[in-house]
Amino acid sequence: MPTASIPALRDCLDREMERLELWPARAPWIRHAVAAHPRDAFAPPRLWAWDGHHYVPVDRGRDEERWAREVYSSPYRAAVTQVTGGVASSSLSCASVVVDMLDSLLLEEGHKVLELGTATARA
Repeated sequence: MPTASIPALRDCLDREMERLELWPARAPWIRHAVAAHPRDAFAPPRLWAWDGHHYVPVDRGRDEERWAREVYSSPYRAAVTQVTGGVASSSLSCASVVVDMLDSLLLEEGHKVLELGTATARA
């Protein structure tokens, strides 16, 4: 697999979302908001990857590219941020779900939103 930078992986996910028609036509502001607030800014320095048998740590400081590939892997795949007892117990929601939730709000200019999230299990 060729080496890719975080901006390149971010662009790849954006294009895949476009190809799959996941960007809502009625709310183009969502795509702009996602671009202005990239997923990697919300991901902790340790993610967890499934190796086929169990979750293994992927540390940004040791392998930034692999870490970034976990963050930007697919519109339909969450990035696992915490594992408890061998089971994924927290994640950065997949991009398609985030976009769908935002679109479901049916926000219009002048609306105000208070979002109270639990964030991503940062230590």
